[in-house]
Parts: sequence; C-alpha cells; structure tokens
Amino acid sequence: MVDPISISASIIVSSTAKHLYGKGKRMHFLNEAVENAASHVAESHEGLDADVFIAIFQDDNVVDLVQEFDDGGDLITPSDIAESFNDDMLDEEVEATPEELVNEFLNQLEMEISENQELGHKLIMDYSQRIHQHTEDLEEGQTEILLEIQEIAGRLPTGKKYRVFQPIPERFRDRLNGEHPHDRYDLPFFGRENELDKITNFPNSGKDVLILAGRAGIGKTRLVVEGSLLLEAEKPDWQVYWTDIHAGNIDDGLEELELENERNTLLFVDDARNADQIKRLFDLAEQYQPHLKLIFTERPHFISSLRDYGNRFNDVETETVELQPLNTEDIHGILREYYGVTHPATLDQIVSISEGLPLFAHLLAEQFSGDEQTSDPVAQDESLEAVFEDVLSDIQKLGEQQGVGNPQKLETYVKYLSAIGELDTNNEDLLQQFREAISVDRPTEIELREILTENIGLVAEHSDRLTVQPDALQEYIVYNSFFSDSPRDYQDEIYDNFSEFTGTDQINQLAIIHRRYNCREARKTIRDALNTEIENIGEYGFAKRVKLLRRFKILASTHPHYAIELVKAAHREELPEDPEEEQLFRRSMYTASPAGDLIIESTDLLSNALQGEPEDATWWLLWIAVNYPPQSQLQTGSADQKLRQALRPGFNKSPGAQQKILGVVGEHFLSGDLDDELRLDLLDVIGEVSSTEIHDFSVDPINRSQMRSWQGKVPVTEPWLELREQAVGLLIEIIQEDPHPEIRKTAAEKLRSFENSQAQYYTKHQEVFNQEELTRVLEFATEYVSENEDLQCIDTLSKLAERENAEELGIEGETQELQEELEDNERYQLLQQMRRGGPKKMEEREAEIRSFAEGIDEEELEPSDFRDIVSGIRDSSFNRFFMILADERPDFGEQLLEADDSDLNLCQPHVLMGICSAEPEKGMDLVNQYIEEERFGLASAGLRSLATEDLDYVQEKIEELLENQSPYSPELVSGLSQVLNGYWEDHQDWTESVLRTLLHDAESLDSQSVEMALRPLPLHNNDSENVDGEILEGVLDYTEKRENLASEPHSLQLVIAEIAERNPENFVNFTLQRLENEYTGVSLLPTHLNIETDRMKEADSYDAAVNKVCERILDTDYYTPTAFSDLTGCFPTADIAERLIPRIPDCSEDQLLQVIWYCKFLPVTENTEKIYRKVVTEGVDDIRDAESVSSVIHGALYTDAIATRNLSGVSKKEDEIEMLRNWQEDSSLPSSVRLFAEEAEDRLLDSIERQTELF
Repeated sequence: MVDPISISASIIVSSTAKHLYGKGKRMHFLNEAVENAASHVAESHEGLDADVFIAIFQDDNVVDLVQEFDDGGDLITPSDIAESFNDDMLDEEVEATPEELVNEFLNQLEMEISENQELGHKLIMDYSQRIHQHTEDLEEGQTEILLEIQEIAGRLPTGKKYRVFQPIPERFRDRLNGEHPHDRYDLPFFGRENELDKITNFPNSGKDVLILAGRAGIGKTRLVVEGSLLLEAEKPDWQVYWTDIHAGNIDDGLEELELENERNTLLFVDDARNADQIKRLFDLAEQYQPHLKLIFTERPHFISSLRDYGNRFNDVETETVELQPLNTEDIHGILREYYGVTHPATLDQIVSISEGLPLFAHLLAEQFSGDEQTSDPVAQDESLEAVFEDVLSDIQKLGEQQGVGNPQKLETYVKYLSAIGELDTNNEDLLQQFREAISVDRPTEIELREILTENIGLVAEHSDRLTVQPDALQEYIVYNSFFSDSPRDYQDEIYDNFSEFTGTDQINQLAIIHRRYNCREARKTIRDALNTEIENIGEYGFAKRVKLLRRFKILASTHPHYAIELVKAAHREELPEDPEEEQLFRRSMYTASPAGDLIIESTDLLSNALQGEPEDATWWLLWIAVNYPPQSQLQTGSADQKLRQALRPGFNKSPGAQQKILGVVGEHFLSGDLDDELRLDLLDVIGEVSSTEIHDFSVDPINRSQMRSWQGKVPVTEPWLELREQAVGLLIEIIQEDPHPEIRKTAAEKLRSFENSQAQYYTKHQEVFNQEELTRVLEFATEYVSENEDLQCIDTLSKLAERENAEELGIEGETQELQEELEDNERYQLLQQMRRGGPKKMEEREAEIRSFAEGIDEEELEPSDFRDIVSGIRDSSFNRFFMILADERPDFGEQLLEADDSDLNLCQPHVLMGICSAEPEKGMDLVNQYIEEERFGLASAGLRSLATEDLDYVQEKIEELLENQSPYSPELVSGLSQVLNGYWEDHQDWTESVLRTLLHDAESLDSQSVEMALRPLPLHNNDSENVDGEILEGVLDYTEKRENLASEPHSLQLVIAEIAERNPENFVNFTLQRLENEYTGVSLLPTHLNIETDRMKEADSYDAAVNKVCERILDTDYYTPTAFSDLTGCFPTADIAERLIPRIPDCSEDQLLQVIWYCKFLPVTENTEKIYRKVVTEGVDDIRDAESVSSVIHGALYTDAIATRNLSGVSKKEDEIEMLRNWQEDSSLPSSVRLFAEEAEDRLLDSIERQTELF
C-alpha cells in the first residue's frame, strides 16, 4: 500500500493532478489508470460519484500543493488533499471520510500502475530528475525513499509481474496485435531499409554495441522491433530480448538467457538512463563476446554516456547510427496504407507538420475523419502534445546533465528562441536584445547556445542561425509559454522587441497558433501589429512598404481580409513627398527595385488571398493589372497570370471560390473599362476553367529542395459543373456583345476548348460528364453562324462541326445542324476556297484555285467580297491564292488592283505578281504606273515577278529608282531588297552594289527594311565571310542606335557575329558605344549571339579587343557590370582570366569588386575559380576582414548565370559548393580563406533552402 507520507504518494498525487488539470500534458498516459481507479472506488461506496476525484485534483489548493512539491517543497499527504473536500461533494450516503477516500483512490491507482509495466516505466522516467534532487536534499532515509520510488513504479520483483528481460513478441504483444491505441505494429513497415539491414546483419558485423539515435517520434522502437523479428526469423540461433533496466537487478534475470551455454542473445534497451545498469550490460557484452550483443535506442543528446562506456571497454566495439526523418513517399505510404488517406492536400499537410516523424504522422492522421478534413489536427491530439512535452522535459534534464547553474535558463532560452523564430548569431543587436529578454550575460548565453546546438536535437543551426524544430513543436512551445491559460504579454515581450529582426517569423507563428489552437490573443496581437503599421504607412517609402507586405504575407492564406487591407493601404496611402522617388517609381516599376517589388509582393499576396477572399482579392488584382500593366515579365508573374492559376483546377482549390473570382472577372470584362490587351489576357483566365485534369506542383514537405507533382482528373461535383456553366455563359455573352473582332474570336476559341475538354475526358474515361454543356455550346455556334457576319468567329466555331465522335458524345444532331448552316454561309464557303487546302500537293491546290478562277462570275463575285477575309482572317496566308487567281484571270486581277479599298492592300502585291506572270507587257505598264505614283511596294512586287523573265529590264528600272529616289524610304529599301533576293550567287556584284547604295543613302531604316536588306546575303552559311564589309558596317551603324535588339530580326544577330569574328576590336568599340548611348535597359547585344570563337581568335585585332575588355573591367569610372556582361560573355574566360589574374594583387578594392562582378555572370569553372582564389588570397590581406569584397563574393556565388536547377527553378549551385569545399580541404590556403569558404558554403546552402521555401 501507499505510505500516506512518502515521495511515492506525492508523485502519484502530483501525476494525477497534473493529468487532470491539464498542465502536464505528458501525463496523458495516465488517462485509463485514473479513470479506472476513480470508478473502482466509486463502485465501493454507495452514493459516491467518480467525478469527485476529478474535481478534487483540479482544485486550486491541490494544484498549489503539487507546484510546491515539484519545486522541491514538502511532501503531499492524503489529509492535505482531503482538506479540499467540501460538503457539496459527498452525498450523505457516503460513510467514508474524505481522507479515507483519498487513501483508497491512491492505493487503487498504485495498483493500476503496478499492473502495467509501461505506465510504471513512463512515470519513473518522468520524475527521475526530481527524485534524484530529493535524494540529494535528504541526509537520511535515502535508501528507503528510493525503495518507495522503485516500488510505486513496480521496478522491484515484488509480485507485480514485472521482468527485466522479455522476448520481443511478449513485450510488444499489444502493439503487434493492433490493440495499442496509437502504436500499431501489426501494420506494414515503411522505409528504413538500410537501418533494417544494419540490425539483421548486426550479429555478423563484428560490432558488439549498436546505438540507434534519433529524435522523439522518429520510430526508433518500431525499427528495432521490426528488425528483431526479422533477425530471429533469418537467424534462428539468435534470441532478442527487451531489457528493462529499471525493473530490477539485471543479474537476477540472467539465468533465463542461458548465456553460460553460449546462447546467442541480443539485448534491446530503450531510453537507457541508469548508469550502473548500463555499465553492467557493457560488462556482460565484453564477458560473453561474441554471443551477447546490445542495441540501444536513445535521443541524440543522451548518447554521449553510451559512447563513453564504449570507449572505456577496449574490447567492446560500438557503432552509432543516427536516424533521419522518413522521406515524403514513406510517410505517404503510411498514410495511405494505415488510414486510407489519399487526398494530396491532406497527405502533404500531415507530412509537412510531422516533418518525417512517423509517430507524429500517425497521431495526426488519426485526427482526420476522411479526405475532406481540412482543419489543423495538431491541437486536437493530446498524445501529440504529450510527445511535445516529453521533448521539452529533456531540456531540463540536459541542463542538469551539463551542469548548468540554473537549468531553468536553458528552458527559457528555448522558449524565447521559439518565440522570435530565428536567432542570427552574427547579428549583435539581435543577440543583445535576446540576452536582455532572457536575463543572461554574454558568456552564459553562449554557453546555453552551445549546449543546445551540440547536445539536443530540437535546436538546429544553419549558417549561424538557430531555430527550434520541428515547426509544430516550435509553435506549441510559443502557444504554451505565452498564450495558454496564464499567458505572458507576447506583444510586449516578443513582438515589440524583436519584430524588426524576425517580424515575418513571428507573424507566421501567430497566424498558425490562432488557427491551430483558436487562440484569440494571437489573433489580437496580429491585428494590433497590423493596425499600427497601417496607421503609419503614409510615412513609409517603397522599401518599407515592401518589407511590410513580406512580413505579413502569411495572412493572405490565414487571414486574407487582413492582408487585403494592407495591400489597399500600401497603394492608396500617398508616398512621402519626394518627386525624385515618384519619378523612380514610374521608371522602375517593372524592374528589380523597391518600386517593382511593391507590385510583385502585392500581386503575390493577393494571389494567396484568392481562396479566402476571392472577390476582394480579384478586384485588387485587376486594379493592379489596370494601373500597372506588365510592360515586361514580372519576377513572379503578372496579375492575370495569378488569376489563371487560381481558376486552374487544383486539389486545394474551391470551385465555390473560383465562381466568385470568375464573377468579378466577368463583371470587369463586360464593363468596357479594360483595355483590349488585358481583356485578351483575361480570356486566357476564363479558359482555364475548361480543363478537366489537375496538374499540381508543390515543394516536397521534407526535402524542400525538390518539387513534387500531382496529377489526376477533376472531381465531377455540382459546384465544379456550375463553374463551367458560368464560364460558358460568360464567353457566349462576350462573343455576342464585344465590339472588338479579336476579342470575339479569342472568346470563340475558349468556348471551343470546353467542348474539346469534354471530348478528351470521354476518350480517357468513357464518360460524358455534362451533356447540357455540350448541347448549349453547339446550339449557340449554330445560331451564331446563321445570324452574324463576324467571319473570324464563324471560322473559329466551325471547328466544332469536325468532331468525329459526335455520336458517342451525344451531339450528332447538333453537329449536323451546325454543318448545314456552314454550308449555307457563302462567305464561309469563299474562305474555304481561298485557303491553301491543308496537306494537298502544290499542284493539286493550284489546279483547285485555277478551277475556281475560271468559274468566277464577276456579277456575283466582286473584289469587295474578299475584304473581310483578307483583313480579318490573320491565321491563314492567301498570297498564293491571289497570285494564281490573277495569273489565271488577269482581268479580275486588275479589278482587285483598282479597288479603292485599303483592306485589300495586303493582297495587291501578289495580285500584281500574278498579272506580270500571265501578261508581262501589262505587268511592265503597271510597274511604271506605280513608280510614277511612288507606290514602291507594288512596283517592287512587279519587278520581283518580272525578273524571272527579263532581268535586264528589272536592273534598268532599279538603276533608275536609285538615281531618282534618293534618299530612299524604308518602303523602297525593303521592296528593292526583296527583288535582289536569290541573285547573290549569280550576280553578287550587282546585289552588293544595290545594297550598299540603299543602306548608305537610306532616308531612314526600320526593323523590316533592315531584315529585307539582309535577306539576299548568305549569312546562314560559310559564304558570310565573302559579304562586303561596307554593307555590314552600314547595318552596324543602324544597330548602334537601336535601343531594343530583342525585337530585331535574327539576321541582324548574324551580322553582329560576323563583324565580331572579322574584327573583334571593332565589335568591342561598337558595344562600348552602345553602352555610352545608355541603351542598356533592355539589351546591349542580341540575346542569342553565336560567335565562332576560334575564328574570332585568329583575327588580327583579337588581342587588342581582349585587352580593351579587361581595361574596361578595371575602369572604375565607366564599368557597368550588368550590361557589360553581355560583352564579356562573348570572349573566352581563359583569355580574360589570363590578363586579369596578374593584375589582381595591385587592384584597389573597387577594382576587385568589379572583377568579382565579372565572375558573377559566369558559371564557376576552372578559370573563374582561379580568379576567385587570386582575389581571396592576394587581392586582400584577410578575406574575413574585407567586408565589401567578401559580401560581393557571397552574392556572386549565389547568382551565377548557368547553374543546375531542379523542378522548383531553384539553383542547386553544385559547382559553387564543390569549389568552396575544395578550398576548405586545401591546407596550402590561409586559414582565413578556409574559414571564409566554410561560412560561404553555409550561407549558400541556407540561401538555397530559403529560396526553395519561398517558391
């Protein structure tokens, strides 16, 4: 029986009280024992309610007694507890006194614990540190106290049926039979193949002790159980025993192991903390080698003592294996196999929170009632919180183990570290603030930091930054320390002091804590912080506003209405009065600048808010699209791209929210307030609804440098069908009402995509999911063909009549009706005649056109009948049709030329060419007429046709034009250049002479005229070196003044490459002149400039060109790194490095920075590595003291241009990491360089991780 005044009784009271009033969540394991004890006592006393014991142990007086005892105060007696009873608690029928009832309850609870070895083990482990503290405080009776403690936990062989050694199947019977509430060992085992092999091969490994180290919940015990069963099955001569070193003296149970008979035995010890017993096990392992082996499972921070024993016993070989979290696939396998969870969002949510820990995954999965569950399961699982509390209890044990003066300081360190999110140990301001918050001096803080980072698994260090892991534990610590029950003032202690350093981390935590634990105080802190910033936002410039948007970014997903209010304020509140800043804003809105970042961050934030606040978020995205149209590609996508993503089917997207998004898009579209370019983009947005397949991408929740993809069909639900119906109706309304032909045509294409998606769905799944939608689309198309004149739309909708499996889709009748309407539409039939005729041979198509021409009735067909076809149908070329038509019917061709209709201008050059082919004399007359009328485009077309029959005449006419029309218009340059096309090989001199004259005396040149002038030249083959240099120089003069080379013709790139190969110095001068012209905002050189390096190096001026490039790199007055990289990239790195490296020791700091900038835009190769190495060894005295140089190197290594990338688009930086690791291992380098390389690698890896998370 329990002694009324003993530590054992006090421990039972403390454990019960903690379990019942909820503060000691790690006492969750007492659930069943407490309930059974209370029920048993209540059944023995008539009129006694079992809930009395629940109430009494929740009483404030009892709670205070427990707290005093836990703090080292007096023992707790049953009479102390009985004093908390009041008259209302016991009915008159209850004859026993309160003290007797308490004694009976404690005795019954002691029996419940004694009959369950696992409960006793957990209880003794939970209080082991407190027990030793009490024994040290008491001078007498220590043996008695320890005996009482051992007895309450059932550790002595007192008839309580506890055994030191138990076979694995016996010890884990409940788990193996699937009867344990949380640990189901009867279910399949996933992952850990290498570790399993390590266990099964352990008997033959030559090792005596195997230590499996891992965080709480990582699956250490299950792994050993699984491995033990496999080992015994594969090696029947080996037996495996669970060894409970707390159950009594090990030697008392040795007899049953038959070690004296050399019975091969493996002993498994879990959470070994009893020093004497562990030492005895090592003694036995040494004594009975090789027949006795030991396996220990332990948390990483407690394995040092095990290793120490291994070192003391020279003949005992020890191996340590640290278990890593399971990968995503293994956790998914557990969730699918155990719990039937298949929804991708649910799978990833559990994996993300569990972070690869199987126990967490199991406990979380149990909270999901099915795939539709979307709430956060962490707060719903007391067992999970018990795991968290168990981890936290290790902190104080660690503090005592490490000899920390006040172990509570270690726990405070972890709590505040969790609250601020991340501690950058290189930031002295942050460190000082942190030390003041936890009331420690610098040496103490460093000591605590080292203990945590070196000994305990929950604090991770990356690039000198500390964080508590896993995230779910970190968030639990913050909630439990600052918000649960009697919260501290988080706003005052944490946010106000640390938001300038880690504000984003804190807001992220608060948002999760609010949602997970329904913590209103956390939400209030967010709201107060946000309101304060919004009130002051009028004083913030671009950079500060961008910082705010980033800090509160998570709110877009968790509290979208807050996020949208912030975006409103960021754009509506006027900027501080600064005309220069406003001008900068307009100029840099689409570049990597604070102004551009404001748009990027606003767009991203609103995009993330679309599912939570679809209408407001869509409205503001459209506001951004209207006010800041994407003149260039934004870093993270434009507003319309975000809307496309939102309407694209996805596992995490609500069709209800998508309906609201589409409603706002449709309202703005039909209002007439948007420009055509944006409306065309929005048609792509609407078209996304037609998709019936989901292609989702996400970052792997565990390995965040990898991307995962999910594919599958969209679930056919009523909300999704309504969304499609809404989109179809909107497209029909646009086709009927929009005044712009291109908009209507594009809308018709999107409407077709709905019919096409159903056809594709039927092909894959043999099912029509919405017959009404198909019918509606076909019936509208038929009606439109019969009643409207927009031939573009009619042509687009006509494709609906080509559906081959219309009968299977149930639309055979509707398709036939559409086909009949098309056959009755004369304009559509004329269009069909004019098209090239698909895959037919040229001869067949020509015969069809001539047949059509012969049958033309000029009274029924007039030139104006071709107008809307020529002007409206832009996806087909009718040039050959009109040339053959005029060749067959010159008379009708003349009518087309004489027609006073600008819409026919596009076809007239080919009409004239047909007439010249059929009647050359008539053609010459027309050419002369057009020359007199200065219609040089038509005249040139005629000359092009006549040249095949009478080149002399054409040459004469060109000479007349050159003599009489100087300076030449772009139209004439373009037209005559087309005449020359094809005559280079046989008439090179004439061709070059005409081109030289045109380029030299051109009135002006544009992109089209230059492209036409270059077309006759053999720039695409090896003959390019024979092209007259004067022609190339003329083109170069034009190019030098062009701002945007990205839009120039490809032939221009060939000219620049040819000049670079012929005369590299001239090429460098040309590029530098463009740099002086400040034409660097878009492109200094063409994007895909392909220069043959070997030929360029043979040029006389090559050395001079490279020297000039190197001089400009070192010229601090003129060097522009970003733009200049276009030029430096054209020259071999080896040649530039050869000239730069000898000069590095004499370079100034500014020159060194420019050398690094040169390397920044190149991949890390042998030559760039030589430059970097020269800079860090001879360019500076100590690279760690050269702040500017080291900082720029860090940036250069992260941003090089050609790096291996994974699916996420995040660079892996493999070459950079290899270079830095080689430096660290190179003993010939100064220690400062090796240390710098180590720091640079850490920063690089940390940056990659951050970019992956951001993606």
